[in-house]
Amino acid sequence: MNATAVTIFLAATILWFLLPLLPAIIELLRPTDLAPLTVVPRDAGDVAFLAKGFRGYLAGQLDRLPAETPADFLGRLPDGTLFGRVREATGVLAPGQATVQDRVMVLETGAPVPGDQTFVQEIHARAPFLGGPRTAYRAILADQGATLGEGSRVLRWIHAAGPLDIGAGSALAGRASSDRAVRLGPGVRFDRIGAPEIVTSGTAPAAPAPTAPRTPFVPPEDARRIGDHLRIEADLHLPAGTDVDGNLVVRGRLVVGRGSRIRGSIKTHGEILIEPEVEITGSLVSRAPISVGQGGFVAGPIIGEDEVRIAAGSVIGTGGAPTTIAARTLTLGPATTIFGQITTQAGGTTATT
Repeated sequence: MNATAVTIFLAATILWFLLPLLPAIIELLRPTDLAPLTVVPRDAGDVAFLAKGFRGYLAGQLDRLPAETPADFLGRLPDGTLFGRVREATGVLAPGQATVQDRVMVLETGAPVPGDQTFVQEIHARAPFLGGPRTAYRAILADQGATLGEGSRVLRWIHAAGPLDIGAGSALAGRASSDRAVRLGPGVRFDRIGAPEIVTSGTAPAAPAPTAPRTPFVPPEDARRIGDHLRIEADLHLPAGTDVDGNLVVRGRLVVGRGSRIRGSIKTHGEILIEPEVEITGSLVSRAPISVGQGGFVAGPIIGEDEVRIAAGSVIGTGGAPTTIAARTLTLGPATTIFGQITTQAGGTTATT
């Protein structure tokens, strides 16, 4: 009798400790997160939020300056911040002057900023902004377009109302955004970018030769239709020229053959390898690396918990329906176009060739 009581007590104790783990055990045995992920096509975050805050702050400070303050002025704002306003290409921005500027600057001249400078405070450029090479900026707000020279660095954010051109080998920490377009040179590092159009430099690959008609997809025998998606419990390799009508959820690795078309979304637990000239009308979601081949098109969001690579000539999103790329790291090939926003956890880069 005592042995039975002890056994019951031990069993009850074990069950008690396992009870909080029950949902995880069930998920491990019968995963439910294989269902397609519902993704909002537009990033709800405002990449230009910091720029808008700076514009409001600076406008309030300038309104409080004495009326007799000259157009070209070096002094302090009403809150005590060091400040400079420049309308002529002379003085603090002339070549040969100090290479470290510690003032909030308002630039009303379109004259180029000399290279090899360091701006430890924000810049508000009211004329088209042209930065010299190897110059470091805390942050830039450009009322028109902005161009950064090769090897430039932005430490916090940059926003341009017009096109934003980033020179080769530059680094954009924090946020970079434009109301028009962001154009990235080779070897540019970035964290987060938002614009109606994001383009990398380079030449798009030649148009592929005409291909044979696509072949309808024949699901594996063990595939299961669940709701609006087809669920595959293993790896899946789609031959070249396959035509898939619907959403795919793959528990393993997915390879999509050259020239295929998927009219739906894809979610996998394994790697996604998209070969060249593939068209996908929905989203790509994976815990593992995602690779989009040369000349590919993905209309929806790309969400990766690991590395995402977009090959040359690919297009993500459309001008009428901007989308999002979110990844741990991101590599963009030459002549790629993204309509919408890019968010990385550990940084992205453009190819050097």
